[in-house]
Amino acid sequence: MLFSLIVGMLQVDPSGRPTINDVIDRLQEIAAARDIELKSSLQIKVPEQEPNLESMNHVQSRRSPPSVYRDPEYEADSNPYQSHSMSQPQQQSVPTLGGMFNSLKGSAVGLFKNVKDASSRVMETVSATMNKGDLDFSYITSRLGVMSYPAEGVESAVKNHIDDVRAFLDCRHQNSFAVYNLSGRSYRASKFQNRVSECGWPSGRAPSLANLFSICKNMHLWLRQNPKNICVVHCTDGKSNSATAVGAFLCFCRLFDNGSSAIQMFTARRTNPGISASQKRYIEYICDMVAEIPLLPHNRALMLIKIAMAPVPCFNKMKNGCRPFLEVYVGCNRVLSTSQEYERMRGFTIQEGVASISLNTLVTGDTTIVAYHARSTFGGKVQGKVTEVCVCVCVCVRGERERERERVILGK
Repeated sequence: MLFSLIVGMLQVDPSGRPTINDVIDRLQEIAAARDIELKSSLQIKVPEQEPNLESMNHVQSRRSPPSVYRDPEYEADSNPYQSHSMSQPQQQSVPTLGGMFNSLKGSAVGLFKNVKDASSRVMETVSATMNKGDLDFSYITSRLGVMSYPAEGVESAVKNHIDDVRAFLDCRHQNSFAVYNLSGRSYRASKFQNRVSECGWPSGRAPSLANLFSICKNMHLWLRQNPKNICVVHCTDGKSNSATAVGAFLCFCRLFDNGSSAIQMFTARRTNPGISASQKRYIEYICDMVAEIPLLPHNRALMLIKIAMAPVPCFNKMKNGCRPFLEVYVGCNRVLSTSQEYERMRGFTIQEGVASISLNTLVTGDTTIVAYHARSTFGGKVQGKVTEVCVCVCVCVRGERERERERVILGK
């Protein structure tokens, strides 16, 4: 049984190898048949045998070093008081034989000890490999999967190895999978038969509305081509960015009418993604666009008059306020920055309740507002630079809901 198991594990084709569950079952059957407790410690008994004195004498005679020849008659004549008995040579050979036996016995014990240590190390390695578990792959639905980044090299120790992912997809969804890379990093698409769509964005940020809608539309078209097709989504860790795309797609297919329910399903099937408020907002944008009465984004420019943060963030050394400045981006282009010299930027305290900064700038499309706290250091004062600490990031898009509003409140 053990021989057939080893032959099966050495198959060239990965699909022909037994799974880890099959291996464990076979090992348990072998252990039960031989009355072996797998969880008990390894015990090796060294058989104790009496030494064969004749063979030991033969070995000693063959390996004894050459000695100087002595004439017994000459020694007897020169020393008449010496006895001619053979008892003295026998007394000299006994300690030599005992020492050799002890040496051989010690070598045997050391050999078995090394075998025991090597076996323990092998068992620990197998146990560690088994405890690593399966791939970091979760099925949100039967046709929608999420996984972590398919890595290579050292990074594959904590993430999915790209070859393992390829073998998994080829085994379960051969020629019927499409991979959507949301990490912003690239790898060899040939590993997945060039079925990889590069559509990533920075982690923790919201994607552009056009990019998110395009991902949902592409995934929907792929699933409609064949009932066996499956979409596999991944980012760096299979959390925030993946949850944004999956939540938006579930709303795009009208499985849910709000983003909170879609994120709850992602959490139940995989883990808490920890998405940002901006990412939740973009999922809601997709819900509005596919609703029965759609709310589509308009093309008119909006005037950002000022930004008010309430309560005042506590980022200074005294933890009672901050000295904020803002940067405004439209798409990937920065259109405004309120950063100045440190002394010229106003500080706000908790007692004031609100920190307001005037902008008076026009924006269109996906708008990102990043709030920083200006921190002064000795090197910064000498070089005339300010150290910045990110307070918050807000991403929004001009929509039908904000058409008639003069104030838009964005929470956490």
